[in-house]
Amino acid sequence: MNEREFVNLINKNGSYDTPEDLKYGLFSKVDILFYLRLWRVIHNAAQHLSRDFTPDNWKIYSYGAHALVEAHRGKIHITGLENIKNVQQPCVYVANHMSLVETFMIPVLLLDFSDVTIILKEDLMKYPSLGKLLKALKPICVARKNPREDLQLVLKEGAKSLQEKKRSLLIFPQSTRSPEFNPSEFNTLGVKLAQRNNVPCIPIALKTDFLTPGKIVRDLGKIDPSKHLHFKIGKPITVTKENSRQVHNDICNFISSSLEEWNR
Repeated sequence: MNEREFVNLINKNGSYDTPEDLKYGLFSKVDILFYLRLWRVIHNAAQHLSRDFTPDNWKIYSYGAHALVEAHRGKIHITGLENIKNVQQPCVYVANHMSLVETFMIPVLLLDFSDVTIILKEDLMKYPSLGKLLKALKPICVARKNPREDLQLVLKEGAKSLQEKKRSLLIFPQSTRSPEFNPSEFNTLGVKLAQRNNVPCIPIALKTDFLTPGKIVRDLGKIDPSKHLHFKIGKPITVTKENSRQVHNDICNFISSSLEEWNR
């Protein structure tokens, strides 16, 4: 399957589950090989997208991350794509954050509906190859040193993305990646952006602890194929000044209940 076949399949069905009869290679259980292959995907994407960035080209490498996870025995489950089929304008996607891998896997699910800008930590731009790739994607970067300055930057640049460039926003409002979801650490920035720019807010619940945190390097942990990867897209929500707090609570509940279901 290539990225076009994958996109056609998920858009037709609104969902996806890794086939049970998927064949694995001889080295599918070798963790270091997964990371070497992931680096190759990142490196090739950085070279290509820095010269010729288009949403279609981005889909190719985003799907490459899906295929790589499956090649190393990861089981992927995607639901809720029917909820965004009829969204005719840019929107704000709000997701929890568990590992680095979802940053690469989510875009191919969304790019058929609109181009996407990701809000990221500035530190990620310093990583070899990864930084070059992220720069090509034209993200909104926050330093996470001064919350007030970060807020003003994201509100300003987010408005440009949504209103002028017609690019949706993907935001991970947690302070850091974590296998646990704590609503008290999940800020309201995504809801604020949606309300101020009069665009829908769409929650995404995910579970990607297939990649466990590393003991020495956080992003280089062991792979645990027993932990399936889940992505669930919720319905678009209209945000107003009056209901913004309730919308934030509803998004937190959507993520919490999804994780509880998957953990059972």
